[in-house]
Amino acid sequence: MVDVPQPPVGLPTRQSDSPILNAPALSAGGPPSIPSVPKPPTPSDSNISIPPTSIVSEESQNVSTEKNVAYGTELRTMQQDMASISTGSQISGAPIFPSTPLSDVGLQKSDVELQKLKTSHKLRNILFIFGFLLLGVAIILLLSSGNNSEPQITKTPRPSTSTTQSSAPTPSTILKTSALATIFGVPTDIYPLENTASARALFLSRVSATQVLARQLISVGTTIGGNTSPSAHDILVALAGEDPSGTTSSIGDDWALLVYGQTEQFDGTGMLIANAPTSRRLIFIAEAKDSIALKDAFRSWESSSLTTALSAPFSFNPTLATKGFGDGSYLQQSLRYINFPYPDRSVDYVIVSAKNGKSYLIIAGSRESMFAVIRWMVVQ
Repeated sequence: MVDVPQPPVGLPTRQSDSPILNAPALSAGGPPSIPSVPKPPTPSDSNISIPPTSIVSEESQNVSTEKNVAYGTELRTMQQDMASISTGSQISGAPIFPSTPLSDVGLQKSDVELQKLKTSHKLRNILFIFGFLLLGVAIILLLSSGNNSEPQITKTPRPSTSTTQSSAPTPSTILKTSALATIFGVPTDIYPLENTASARALFLSRVSATQVLARQLISVGTTIGGNTSPSAHDILVALAGEDPSGTTSSIGDDWALLVYGQTEQFDGTGMLIANAPTSRRLIFIAEAKDSIALKDAFRSWESSSLTTALSAPFSFNPTLATKGFGDGSYLQQSLRYINFPYPDRSVDYVIVSAKNGKSYLIIAGSRESMFAVIRWMVVQ
């Protein structure tokens, strides 16, 4: 007898889940019998009719027919498209393309324009280079012409009051032996001078018209009575209109007349004027053969008529002096001065030891002009 295995303990058994468990037991000594499959039951009512399948077929045929009709109106075949192209008609729903292949006219035109642009750029660069070359040649020519030519000096004409001005001697013939010419230069103009009031006024007008820059010293020449080489004493007498006692033997031959560009100016209250226009001041320099005797002679002249005698050529009003002569110094040089009434209009005089080894008397019409001359003669 065959033992049938039992399911494990604790697991539920479902005999209906396995046809093996429901099969009959094997008989000993023979093959197992195959169970017969029961036939499905036949319905008792033979009048029940099965719905025909033609309904679904008709609906499907109807849908197919409708789809075919729609597709027949919307879809197109290649034969139709080719026929349309051959007849020149437009295909429905398709973009229009030219019937002939695209030409390269536009590309050729772009290439020509690009070539023209490159050519214009080349021409512009060539013009720029050519222009720079012309500019360089012009600069070289200007520089070469400037180096080969002498500098031109434009001289401002002086007012003329004498018909014999053209026959006057040149400055080089007046101060050929002047040692002061090595310091202040050869005179550029000649102002005739006489021992008369009218000649002194004319001389002063020429000094006032001298072209001079601010703080500049200009040497001028003079003649006296047709004498082209007057002495320093003759010039002092012509300027003062009198012969100061003791000056004839103490003054030497070397002399200079200078015009200075004055910048220091005061108003009526004694305040310095800012940015005042340049005015002129006269300076007279004479060699001192005897410095002590010349100093004593001027001290004596102070107490008599010095300010009145020198008021015309040095352009000041002697009545404006508020006090007499005073002592001053500049660059270790002792000087005497008197203001009318401020230092921009004054008489300053001093005897200095110049850098050329000589002693000189200096008479100046202002403090600023006196200091400038001392610097030139002692230091510069």
